[in-house]
Amino acid sequence: MQVIGFNFTKISGERPTKLIKPNRNINIAFKDIKKDKVDLLKDQEAVKVSFEYSLLYTEAEKKDKKSGKLEINGEILLVVTKEESKEIL
Repeated sequence: MQVIGFNFTKISGERPTKLIKPNRNINIAFKDIKKDKVDLLKDQEAVKVSFEYSLLYTEAEKKDKKSGKLEINGEILLVVTKEESKEIL
């Protein structure tokens, strides 16, 4: 398995207010996995993986209040064999 492509589809952030005791909540999610067509590949296939990374800052004293956020969405393009493609999908 090789990475042949990578791009960001969204980057956004909100600056946190001054935090005394910050909590950080990190989440990484794979949103979609599907085959992709790449004309240069002969006996291999391409798989596109969409992901979302988010980091949420909150004040430890006030658990419900959002104070800051960073969100990054993107896609990774992988070259895999036909067997690996079946296993991944």
